[in-house]
Amino acid sequence: MVIHIVLFRYRLGVDPGAIERLQANLAGLSGAIPAIGRYQGGTNVSPEGRGHDYDWGFVMTFPDAGARDAYLDDPAHLALHPLIGAVVEDVLVYDLGT
Repeated sequence: MVIHIVLFRYRLGVDPGAIERLQANLAGLSGAIPAIGRYQGGTNVSPEGRGHDYDWGFVMTFPDAGARDAYLDDPAHLALHPLIGAVVEDVLVYDLGT
C-alpha cells in the first residue's frame, strides 16, 4: 500500500471560493479515479506547533505504487494542476510505502 500525503500552503489573499473549489475537486477525485482507496482532507489540528505554516492537507491510499503512478498521470488529476498553481504557494508531498 502507498499512503500519499499532501500539504498545501495557500497564497496570501487568495479567494476563499477558489480554495473551496480546489478542496471539493480533490475530494471528488476519489469517485473519478478507481485506484484511490481512501481519501481524507482537512486542516491541521495538532497542538504541537510543528505544522510549518501549511494550511490544509489530504491523504489518499493506493494499493501499490503502480496505482499511485496511474493516479499521477490521470487526466482528472492533471486537470487540477492549474487550480493548484493559482491558489497554492507551496506543496509538500510525502508517500509512505507499507
